Amino acid sequence: MSKDKVEIYLDERKLLVEAQQVSYQQFDKYVLTLSTGFLSLSVTFLKDIFPQTEIIHKGILITSWIFFSASILITLLSFLASQQAYTRQLNITEDYYIREKTEALQAKNGWATTTKVLNICSAIFFVLAVLTTVYFVSINFINK
Repeated sequence: MSKDKVEIYLDERKLLVEAQQVSYQQFDKYVLTLSTGFLSLSVTFLKDIFPQTEIIHKGILITSWIFFSASILITLLSFLASQQAYTRQLNITEDYYIREKTEALQAKNGWATTTKVLNICSAIFFVLAVLTTVYFVSINFINK
């Protein structure tokens, strides 16, 4: 492969990695913002719309709050895991380029995998929270 192609590849790869990092950061921010917003909105909605005596299936609402809370906490954990993933990747890069350890090419970054898993879990809990909230509201409106 020519030197020009390698440089073009490295430049393109750098742009793609940066775009991916921004995408992950935006995802985390949106999930965090939406989860806290929906949680606050559901508490306010409950207080202002439904008199306490008319609420049925409160357990469904509590479950949705647990899902929203889980989504928030997992998103915060993913921030921490992401920081560790960057640190680990810097160490791997340093081992390969500075210390010239060829085995660094095979090194795993478990923190990066952990971050991906946490992001997926956060999204799943967010979706479950929204669905249970909608279910709770629909049950209580239908029975009014």
